Amino acid sequence: MLKINDKWTFLIKNLLKGIFWLAFILVVFVLVKNEIDMKSSSIIDSIQDKPILVLFVYIFSEVAFGIIPPEFFMIWSLQYTEPLQYGFIVLLLAVISYMAGVLGYWIGVFFNRTRWYKYLHEKLLYKYQGAVNRFGLYLIAIASMTPIPFSAICMIVGSARYPFRKLLLYGCIRFLRFGLYSFLIWHANIIG
Repeated sequence: MLKINDKWTFLIKNLLKGIFWLAFILVVFVLVKNEIDMKSSSIIDSIQDKPILVLFVYIFSEVAFGIIPPEFFMIWSLQYTEPLQYGFIVLLLAVISYMAGVLGYWIGVFFNRTRWYKYLHEKLLYKYQGAVNRFGLYLIAIASMTPIPFSAICMIVGSARYPFRKLLLYGCIRFLRFGLYSFLIWHANIIG
């Protein structure tokens, strides 16, 4: 039987990895921001002029296992210099990420019924399903708060038939992450 301490150790260890990742991004952001005039960069200008394209890239990234960390999109959102505008864009990013996780869950449920799944389960996924069974809430919380791809974990959770209501509830931690990370990025932009 798994001890409570094992679950907390798992949670704390992975949260520390997430904090390290965030600190790394913030330091790089501040250093790069101080070295490059962001407003005169033609690459930045071409991206800022196409917010719909950026949002489509973000949606694809979130649905396709979080290829690009959301923090980069939060940094992109800094072009909206009013706090309410920035907050709205980050909230939109959070909703997209959360919904990508919900979609990932249902893909996992469907995927569980395929022959390909049975093959992958024998070769690879059985390790992760054990983690879902052992850590449940903690695994979803870690995926919600750290760079671990949220939609990919939701897919695994769905394929393991983890209760959907619990995923919806625990997945709300994702909004906390976006709020906290965007707050830190906003302030790193101001002081940087």
